[in-house]
Amino acid sequence: MTNSEVIHSHQALSARFIDENGPVQCFDAPPCTNLELIEASHLTSSEADELIAQLRRTVLKDNFDFAQGRLFRARVVRFGPINHLIFDHRSRNCP
Repeated sequence: MTNSEVIHSHQALSARFIDENGPVQCFDAPPCTNLELIEASHLTSSEADELIAQLRRTVLKDNFDFAQGRLFRARVVRFGPINHLIFDHRSRNCP
C-alpha cells in the first residue's frame, strides 16, 4: 500500500492550512510515494526494542508544518512474518 492510497481514503490527511486573513484549509493531491519498509526480522528482542525507541525519538522530534501539508507519516517495520507494530502520537507514552 502506498501513502497516497491511505491519504486518498482519508481526505483530511491531504489537508494543509494557510493563513489568508485567517486560516484556510487546502487539499492537495496526495504524493505518490511508497511506505518505507524497515526490515528488522533479523534483530534480537533487545535490538528490536532499541530500534523502536530510536524510531520514537526520531519521529516525535519532527513537527508537522501545517502550511506545507504532509500530515501523515508512516513506516512499516517487519519484525517477522506475523508481528505488527502500530504507533501513533497517543502510543508514545506506552511502555
